[in-house]
Amino acid sequence: MKGKNAFDFAESGPVGGMRGKNAFDSDESRPVGEMRGTNAFDFAESGPMGEMRGINAFDSAQSGPAGEMKGKNAFDSAESGPMGEMRGINAFDSAANGQMGGMRGKNSTAP
Repeated sequence: MKGKNAFDFAESGPVGGMRGKNAFDSDESRPVGEMRGTNAFDFAESGPMGEMRGINAFDSAQSGPAGEMKGKNAFDSAESGPMGEMRGINAFDSAANGQMGGMRGKNSTAP
């Protein structure tokens, strides 16, 4: 889906790509997902691969094994992601069980 305010509520799509401003994705079983743009949100619970780029990128995935977030004010609240990489200004990582975490940028904090 491309454009402003793109919504995708599919539950079993194998490949999903959303680009634009305020892109929302509430998939639960999509294996591959890519979201780019301003205010990109990903609430997938079982996506094994997730990539989010842009300003104010949020990722609340529960079990994503590989996640990469780039941009300003990137947030990652994954609980069991073994690999996480966040780059940019004000990068936050609140992962509870993250085995590998790399945070780069200004004001990067890891609680």
